[in-house]
Amino acid sequence: MASRLCLCLLLAAAAATSPGRLVPYDLLYADGVRAYFARDWARAAELLQRALHSYAGLRAARRACRAACRREAAFLGEPPGAGPWEAALFGPVLQRADCLQHCLGRRLGAAPSAHRASRVIRRDFERREPYNYLQVAFFQLKKLDQAVSAAHTFFVANPQHLQMREDIEKYRRMSGVRSDNFRDLEATPHWEAYEAGVQHYDADEYLQAVTRLEESLTEALSALEECRALCEGPWEDEDDEEEEEMQPGLYEAIAGSVRCTEVWVGRPCFPH
Repeated sequence: MASRLCLCLLLAAAAATSPGRLVPYDLLYADGVRAYFARDWARAAELLQRALHSYAGLRAARRACRAACRREAAFLGEPPGAGPWEAALFGPVLQRADCLQHCLGRRLGAAPSAHRASRVIRRDFERREPYNYLQVAFFQLKKLDQAVSAAHTFFVANPQHLQMREDIEKYRRMSGVRSDNFRDLEATPHWEAYEAGVQHYDADEYLQAVTRLEESLTEALSALEECRALCEGPWEDEDDEEEEEMQPGLYEAIAGSVRCTEVWVGRPCFPH
């Protein structure tokens, strides 16, 4: 009975978002960049947007599977009977890693390893590089509002990028460009609430400021939970060469999670 319930929990997590196979975002991104340099602007825009959607879907799958595996662990409780202390200490960790593997496989429509992108690609998405290509593609397609939003989204995460700074200034001087076109498409709720709270504070609207700043704190804790979720289970090691030498199983589940958490402390899931 317990095994059936656990299976139901995992299947529910797997079906929580759009059905079907999720195409790995690195493949879509590579095809999009190739189309960009071939000046096939329409195809480049389509593939780059699909890559961003796939990347977001992968993160959503990891969050959902983490929640499902947490529910499974809470339902099963501690394993009965006494045993070696190693099994009692590390058994739940390996059990949870195995749960995440199976859940992600169902959710993604393929083995999770198919979605393990290279370090270069991962950093491109962390730095919002796809939006840099997108803004040019949209501009060439004469979709000015989307070009401005893509440019602004990239610039928020890369304020020292001189070329984008110049592009943003050019967009501001163009007729037909509205201030609300400068939208951060990757804006996180906690930073939106924080910025609104600071604006209320500067305007001496202290009650509104407290409300939005408290909201910001709540959302920031949720974002931290997402970072933790993305560090559970098999993790894409920061050094691809070291990854080949990693021992599977216990070492990968524990050491990989620790390294991932240390990385995200200095480079959070959310921009700042």
